[in-house]
Amino acid sequence: MDPSSFSNADKIATTNFQLDVTVDFDKSSISGTNTLTFQVLFDGVTEIVLDYQGLDISLCEVMGQDGKFNQVETDTHFDNNLGSAIKLYLTDSNQQIKLIYNLEVITGQSVVARITYATNKDSQAINWLTEEQTTTKKLKYLFTQCEPIHCRSVAPLQDTPSIKTTYSANVRVKDPYVVKMSAEETDPTKNTDGTTTYHFNQAIKIPSYLLAMAVGNIQYQKIGDRTGVISEPGENALDKYVVELKDLETLLDETEKWLTKYIWGKYTILILPASFPFGGMENPLLTFASPTIIVGDGSQVYVATHEIAHSWTGNDVTCRDWSNMWLNEGFTVFEERKVSEILHKDEPDFALLEAQLGNVDLWVDIMNYGVDNSYSSLYPQLNGHSPDDSFSELPYEKGFQFLTYLESLMKTKDDFQDFIRAYILNHQQQSITYLELKAFFESYVTTKYGAATAQGIFAKIDWDSWINKAGKNPKEWNIDFTTDSQRKFEKLADDYIDTGARPANYKDYVDTKDPQLKVIFLNRLTARQNELTSSLMSLIDSDLNCTWDKNPEIGQRWLPLAITMKYEYAYNGDDSGAHYYISWQGRMKYINPIYQQLVRYGRRDLAYKWFKQYQNFYHPLAIAGLKKIIFASATEEENLMLQRAEKAVNLGLIKL
Repeated sequence: MDPSSFSNADKIATTNFQLDVTVDFDKSSISGTNTLTFQVLFDGVTEIVLDYQGLDISLCEVMGQDGKFNQVETDTHFDNNLGSAIKLYLTDSNQQIKLIYNLEVITGQSVVARITYATNKDSQAINWLTEEQTTTKKLKYLFTQCEPIHCRSVAPLQDTPSIKTTYSANVRVKDPYVVKMSAEETDPTKNTDGTTTYHFNQAIKIPSYLLAMAVGNIQYQKIGDRTGVISEPGENALDKYVVELKDLETLLDETEKWLTKYIWGKYTILILPASFPFGGMENPLLTFASPTIIVGDGSQVYVATHEIAHSWTGNDVTCRDWSNMWLNEGFTVFEERKVSEILHKDEPDFALLEAQLGNVDLWVDIMNYGVDNSYSSLYPQLNGHSPDDSFSELPYEKGFQFLTYLESLMKTKDDFQDFIRAYILNHQQQSITYLELKAFFESYVTTKYGAATAQGIFAKIDWDSWINKAGKNPKEWNIDFTTDSQRKFEKLADDYIDTGARPANYKDYVDTKDPQLKVIFLNRLTARQNELTSSLMSLIDSDLNCTWDKNPEIGQRWLPLAITMKYEYAYNGDDSGAHYYISWQGRMKYINPIYQQLVRYGRRDLAYKWFKQYQNFYHPLAIAGLKKIIFASATEEENLMLQRAEKAVNLGLIKL
């Protein structure tokens, strides 16, 4: 059973659900029905238990043998961390074995239930944007974020990755709003009341967290045979995105070559409004992406490889519960970096630099949690807490490192690639734990190499330490991601600091096409900031143009450092680089450090001025966070919102 779900999916499991809903921007609510089809897994089931949160449920019905829906008795349970449960009783009021409506509930039987509901302001998955928070400023906007356990606040259902279902949806909204979902779209129906009903069908089974919806002033444009982009149409945005994402088809092709056949048909990226505070989400057929990946020079687009790779590991082969999340993320990072090696064949260190920077981020999270905390392991013990609390770099980077170690034990890297392909094909459309992975790995290696060789390999793998032990990797870990290019750019930063002058090779920074090397340079400056001066910052900036670099990863590091060092050119005034940086996008990963450093280093006045200037543009989550930074306080409602979303936000911010 999944401890993050109240559902009894281990006894009666959803096989399909159908949403028939209306989106009401005036009320900021989605209302209608969810009709769920279940398969009974054991005789004697007397109830259906569903997850929900932030919903007002008005009616629960079950279909009898006559095909008619009849209201059933219900009971509810509330939990601060996981939301609520609602039980639909399949027996009469005395809980006798005889079931109501002459409905037999025996193994293999189908049961259909229909829930009438409306979302309310407490829904954690639905984000409502005002016109001011969009790019075109014309229509409001809605998007959902269901991972890990927030689909239960879009609709009542069995919200667990342990089961997979098909789904369909009929979504009605006022014209001229357009609806997109993580499903195939069929022709919409124009209604006589000035609304349109959009129709969707997802015929491939997915876990609930991959349900996604976006509603707004959005349009689609094709990029390649299988790829496309969706965004708001203002300022020729779609044309710009098509140019920036021109290699998206290549990313998909190369990932498919390295893995197995792509089963989802199309691949579409939806570029959300610039106020979007998150990073991204790998919804099938509708990847959500931050607009910060579009910077004009293509330097950030490679990160789409991660979301594409999720089409195999995560979306197709899925973790059974959130303690096994590394099966989604560790495999995906491993695959992403293998494809990166191919795509950046002229930059042999590219994937190693990704791994090195990832390891830095990993250890930041380990130290934040504590080296003995289970959240610092590949198997976090949730103990009734929301899986949001354990979301970090651990499943991504430590999972990647474990797979890298397993690969090192094989005779060739090609052998491990073949293993991953076989692993995916043998577990398609399944939800598994690491125990299934372990069993399959041992079976595969034994068949591939023979029992004697296999036993020698198994003796070098301490599965318990890798999976359950917090902190550093087992002593057998002996892989180093350090590269010559990393050392070169760290030395460049050292030379600036040690000499106080322009190094002879300073143009190496300007000429590099790999933004990761620039990040390594800036990380080194930050590590030695006690030895920096404002005048040295000015020299570096005149040489390297850090203040006005288009890549937001550069601004994220350089601009807070400039504020710390009181290098005023970078931040003092509305014509500064820092002001522009916090004005064109509202991603919390990028804007929060600017405001934090302004407050810490005596410029709370400037932080307040900029906050008031862009308060109507930023997302409510960003506003709540900035209030805590600037005023050291927020409303009770904003604090609750931050507590619920902070971990999930951080996860998204890190990954895309």
